Amino acid sequence: MSFDDHSTESRLEIALGLLRSQSTMTLSTCDDDGWPQATPLFYYVDDDLGLHWFSSARSAHSRHIARDPHVAVAVYAPTEHWREIRGLQMRGEVSTVSDRTRKTIRTLFCRRFALGAGFRVALMRSRLFRFRPSWIRYIDNARGMGCKFEVILPKPATAVAPGLEGDEAGATAVGRRDGKPD
Repeated sequence: MSFDDHSTESRLEIALGLLRSQSTMTLSTCDDDGWPQATPLFYYVDDDLGLHWFSSARSAHSRHIARDPHVAVAVYAPTEHWREIRGLQMRGEVSTVSDRTRKTIRTLFCRRFALGAGFRVALMRSRLFRFRPSWIRYIDNARGMGCKFEVILPKPATAVAPGLEGDEAGATAVGRRDGKPD
Protein backbone atom coordinates (compact mmCIF):
# COMPACT_ATOMS: atom_id res chain seq x y z
CA MET A 1 0.00 0.00 0.00
CA SER A 2 1.52 3.30 -1.04
CA PHE A 3 0.70 6.92 -0.41
CA ASP A 4 0.17 7.64 -4.12
CA ASP A 5 -3.47 8.58 -3.68
CA HIS A 6 -2.72 11.02 -0.82
CA SER A 7 -2.51 14.74 -1.52
CA THR A 8 0.18 16.84 0.13
CA GLU A 9 -2.47 18.14 2.54
CA SER A 10 -3.48 14.57 3.41
CA ARG A 11 0.17 13.62 3.97
CA LEU A 12 0.61 16.58 6.33
CA GLU A 13 -2.50 15.47 8.26
CA ILE A 14 -1.00 11.97 8.62
CA ALA A 15 2.22 13.51 9.98
CA LEU A 16 0.25 15.76 12.35
CA GLY A 17 -1.73 12.76 13.59
CA LEU A 18 1.46 10.93 14.54
CA LEU A 19 2.87 14.03 16.24
CA ARG A 20 -0.31 14.43 18.27
CA SER A 21 -0.29 10.76 19.30
CA GLN A 22 3.23 10.89 20.76
CA SER A 23 4.84 13.00 23.48
CA THR A 24 8.61 12.73 23.10
CA MET A 25 10.90 13.78 20.28
CA THR A 26 14.59 13.31 19.74
CA LEU A 27 16.24 16.63 18.92
CA SER A 28 19.55 16.42 17.06
CA THR A 29 22.00 19.31 17.20
CA CYS A 30 25.75 19.67 16.65
CA ASP A 31 28.29 21.00 19.11
CA ASP A 32 31.02 23.52 18.29
CA ASP A 33 33.28 20.73 16.99
CA GLY A 34 30.58 19.28 14.73
CA TRP A 35 29.77 16.30 16.94
CA PRO A 36 26.09 15.36 16.90
CA GLN A 37 24.03 15.29 20.08
CA ALA A 38 20.59 13.68 20.39
CA THR A 39 18.31 14.91 23.18
CA PRO A 40 14.92 13.42 24.13
CA LEU A 41 12.36 16.12 24.98
CA PHE A 42 8.65 16.41 25.71
CA TYR A 43 6.92 18.56 23.10
CA TYR A 44 3.62 20.23 22.31
CA VAL A 45 2.57 20.34 18.64
CA ASP A 46 0.58 23.18 17.08
CA ASP A 47 -1.72 22.94 14.05
CA ASP A 48 1.10 24.03 11.71
CA LEU A 49 3.40 21.09 12.67
CA GLY A 50 5.42 23.36 14.96
CA LEU A 51 6.94 21.51 17.90
CA HIS A 52 7.37 23.47 21.16
CA TRP A 53 9.48 22.62 24.18
CA PHE A 54 10.97 24.31 27.21
CA SER A 55 14.68 24.15 28.04
CA SER A 56 17.25 26.00 30.05
CA ALA A 57 19.30 28.46 28.02
CA ARG A 58 22.37 26.79 29.59
CA SER A 59 21.60 23.28 28.30
CA ALA A 60 23.95 21.96 25.62
CA HIS A 61 21.23 21.71 22.97
CA SER A 62 20.06 25.28 23.68
CA ARG A 63 23.62 26.56 23.27
CA HIS A 64 23.96 24.59 20.03
CA ILE A 65 20.69 26.09 18.72
CA ALA A 66 21.87 29.61 19.63
CA ARG A 67 24.90 29.00 17.38
CA ASP A 68 23.02 27.18 14.60
CA PRO A 69 19.19 26.91 14.51
CA HIS A 70 19.23 24.11 11.89
CA VAL A 71 18.32 20.82 13.58
CA ALA A 72 16.87 17.38 12.92
CA VAL A 73 14.00 15.82 14.86
CA ALA A 74 12.69 12.26 15.07
CA VAL A 75 9.33 11.18 16.49
CA TYR A 76 8.12 7.60 16.39
CA ALA A 77 5.62 5.25 17.95
CA PRO A 78 7.31 2.70 20.25
CA THR A 79 7.18 -0.87 19.01
CA GLU A 80 8.87 -4.24 19.36
CA HIS A 81 8.23 -5.38 15.76
CA TRP A 82 9.78 -4.02 12.57
CA ARG A 83 6.46 -4.36 10.73
CA GLU A 84 4.97 -1.78 13.11
CA ILE A 85 7.65 0.90 12.74
CA ARG A 86 5.93 4.22 12.14
CA GLY A 87 7.67 7.54 12.54
CA LEU A 88 8.84 10.90 11.29
CA GLN A 89 12.25 12.23 10.40
CA MET A 90 12.32 15.99 10.03
CA ARG A 91 14.73 18.82 9.33
CA GLY A 92 14.10 22.47 9.99
CA GLU A 93 14.88 25.52 12.07
CA VAL A 94 14.34 26.45 15.69
CA SER A 95 13.30 29.83 17.00
CA THR A 96 12.57 31.12 20.48
CA VAL A 97 9.05 32.16 21.40
CA SER A 98 8.96 35.25 23.56
CA ASP A 99 5.73 37.00 22.66
CA ARG A 100 2.19 36.66 24.01
CA THR A 101 1.87 33.09 22.69
CA ARG A 102 4.38 31.89 25.31
CA LYS A 103 1.78 31.88 28.11
CA THR A 104 -0.72 30.02 25.92
CA ILE A 105 1.82 27.35 24.98
CA ARG A 106 2.94 27.01 28.62
CA THR A 107 -0.68 26.43 29.70
CA LEU A 108 -1.26 23.86 26.94
CA PHE A 109 2.06 22.15 27.69
CA CYS A 110 1.28 21.85 31.41
CA ARG A 111 -2.20 20.54 30.66
CA ARG A 112 -0.93 17.95 28.18
CA PHE A 113 1.67 16.57 30.59
CA ALA A 114 -0.31 17.12 33.83
CA LEU A 115 2.47 19.24 35.30
CA GLY A 116 1.94 20.70 38.75
CA ALA A 117 2.48 24.23 40.03
CA GLY A 118 6.14 23.59 40.89
CA PHE A 119 6.88 22.61 37.33
CA ARG A 120 5.08 25.71 36.01
CA VAL A 121 7.56 27.86 37.93
CA ALA A 122 10.46 26.01 36.32
CA LEU A 123 8.90 26.53 32.87
CA MET A 124 8.58 30.25 33.54
CA ARG A 125 12.36 30.35 34.03
CA SER A 126 13.04 28.32 30.88
CA ARG A 127 13.15 29.33 27.26
CA LEU A 128 10.35 28.25 24.96
CA PHE A 129 11.57 26.93 21.62
CA ARG A 130 9.65 26.21 18.43
CA PHE A 131 10.83 23.83 15.71
CA ARG A 132 9.37 24.43 12.26
CA PRO A 133 10.03 21.60 9.81
CA SER A 134 11.14 22.33 6.25
CA TRP A 135 11.42 18.63 5.27
CA ILE A 136 9.44 15.66 6.55
CA ARG A 137 9.84 11.96 5.88
CA TYR A 138 7.08 9.68 7.19
CA ILE A 139 7.61 5.92 7.27
CA ASP A 140 4.97 3.27 7.95
CA ASN A 141 6.14 -0.35 7.69
CA ALA A 142 2.57 -1.58 8.32
CA ARG A 143 1.87 -0.47 4.74
CA GLY A 144 4.93 -2.36 3.49
CA MET A 145 8.65 -2.48 4.24
CA GLY A 146 10.02 1.03 3.84
CA CYS A 147 6.73 2.55 2.69
CA LYS A 148 7.18 6.29 3.04
CA PHE A 149 6.51 9.74 1.74
CA GLU A 150 8.39 13.00 1.91
CA VAL A 151 7.12 16.56 2.01
CA ILE A 152 9.15 19.72 1.50
CA LEU A 153 7.68 22.75 3.26
CA PRO A 154 8.48 26.37 2.45
CA LYS A 155 11.35 27.79 4.50
CA PRO A 156 10.39 30.30 7.16
CA ALA A 157 11.20 33.92 6.34
CA THR A 158 13.57 34.09 9.32
CA ALA A 159 15.12 31.67 11.80
CA VAL A 160 13.94 33.84 14.70
CA ALA A 161 10.21 34.08 14.06
CA PRO A 162 8.60 35.65 17.13
CA GLY A 163 5.27 33.84 17.05
CA LEU A 164 3.39 30.85 15.86
CA GLU A 165 2.64 32.03 12.38
CA GLY A 166 2.84 29.13 9.97
CA ASP A 167 2.09 28.87 6.29
CA GLU A 168 2.25 25.45 4.74
CA ALA A 169 1.03 26.80 1.39
CA GLY A 170 3.34 25.60 -1.30
CA ALA A 171 4.26 22.34 0.42
CA THR A 172 5.41 19.73 -2.05
CA ALA A 173 5.27 15.94 -1.83
CA VAL A 174 8.46 14.27 -3.07
CA GLY A 175 10.16 10.90 -3.07
CA ARG A 176 9.18 7.52 -4.41
CA ARG A 177 5.52 7.46 -5.21
CA ASP A 178 5.25 3.67 -5.18
CA GLY A 179 5.98 3.43 -1.46
CA LYS A 180 9.04 1.24 -2.03
CA PRO A 181 12.37 1.97 -0.36
CA ASP A 182 14.95 4.09 -2.23
